[in-house]
Amino acid sequence: MSTADFVLPFDYDTALHIPADEAITIASKALGLPILGGPSGRGWSWYSTAQRCGHLFNIERLKNPQNTAPVELRHPSAPLQIGTYYHALQALYYAVGLGDALLHNRGLRAASVRRGFSAWWANPINIKARTFRVDPMAADHLLDRLKLLADQTANDLAASVDDSINRQPRPNASYIAEAERAFDVHTGYYGDGREEVQPLAIEWHATHPDGYTCRYDTVGALLEGDRLVQQSVFKPGDVVVYERKTSAWMSQAAQFGWSLEGEILGELWCWDHGPRQLFGDLKAIIVDVVTKEKKPKCERLILQPHELPALPDFVRSIRYTDEEITQWRRTGYYPKKLAACYDRWGKCGLWDACARGE
Repeated sequence: MSTADFVLPFDYDTALHIPADEAITIASKALGLPILGGPSGRGWSWYSTAQRCGHLFNIERLKNPQNTAPVELRHPSAPLQIGTYYHALQALYYAVGLGDALLHNRGLRAASVRRGFSAWWANPINIKARTFRVDPMAADHLLDRLKLLADQTANDLAASVDDSINRQPRPNASYIAEAERAFDVHTGYYGDGREEVQPLAIEWHATHPDGYTCRYDTVGALLEGDRLVQQSVFKPGDVVVYERKTSAWMSQAAQFGWSLEGEILGELWCWDHGPRQLFGDLKAIIVDVVTKEKKPKCERLILQPHELPALPDFVRSIRYTDEEITQWRRTGYYPKKLAACYDRWGKCGLWDACARGE
């Protein structure tokens, strides 16, 4: 998922909205759907926060890992929440193609993928006992439930007829609508003969021996009818990872920034430590971008492993950051990096407290 964590200033309207991940959890449980994706643990979001500011890292990641501490952190950003809804819809949409699937650590893999698993898992009888299939209409059902949760009329009606009922927080309907628009554009564009892929895993979690974690949006094997196969970019059966992204517009960052994106480099780093044994050699990470313009655009950026020479520097930076975190914990001092008080998402939620010397 995106690594930007927060943005919108706190106001009355924000107080009446619940974060996207919470809304998805409520809706999925009500529908009996698997809850897929979410934070990977000690992944790029964890490390990028530490690299941004030691103080923010201490408050957000160490003292407040579940966002429960009584501190004024920034509310999840609009782009992040829209992307969260979009990811949830995409995950269920592509999970249908897995057929019989196994759920593990909020990720799914096709039951047919048995490499790297014990003889117990390889036994078809045991596999069948633990598998399930995702309803072909699961994404639509989730979307309908989210819209119902976000319905202000229904929400307020209950409070108006019963004084004991307070106006309840609800999902932001505009975020859901924007995610739906991106989802419809993407499925319409790539469902029109441009994409033929056999999903192997959805929101699959991996851990490097160093402790770094990541989550792959979709792992799939390309089929004969895929446009990239027909153009001889890849061969049938080649394994690729799809990363689904939304962007305000097709900026330079959206087009060219992925070769220095920590999430992408982290996925490549982790591949040889679990995913490769399961799925085979990785031919490319395909960044799948849909813009949120008036007339949305779809574009795919293909990143093959040999085209990511920044990986060694990325690994060094992660290990260096680990050493910094160890030092912070030992000394109890988490430095405030004033250059990070404002970023592309706005003002840090701790700005006022830091300005008061707290």
